[in-house]
Amino acid sequence: MDPHTSTNNKSTNETSTIAAYLARLAAADAAAGDRATATRLDVLHRRGDVPGPYAFPPDRSEVRRIDWVHRGWLRPVRFVFRHMPVGLRRLVKKAAT
Repeated sequence: MDPHTSTNNKSTNETSTIAAYLARLAAADAAAGDRATATRLDVLHRRGDVPGPYAFPPDRSEVRRIDWVHRGWLRPVRFVFRHMPVGLRRLVKKAAT
């Protein structure tokens, strides 16, 4: 008996066993995913939400535009603001938003 042949058969048998195990894991994973999706949809329906793709909320600057800085009569204020110390500037910015 050739020793390489028996090792090759053993390797093929192990490979098929591993492939079958991976197939069972993939099936179990798919079933768990289906259950999770069903549970999520059930919770959304009970809350009254319509399931759909997630949309990020709009940024505050998109909702409310504050463009008072670029008006011509504010040029002196802008000059003073730009020449303030950084710490004081940050406090003004926090108060403005």
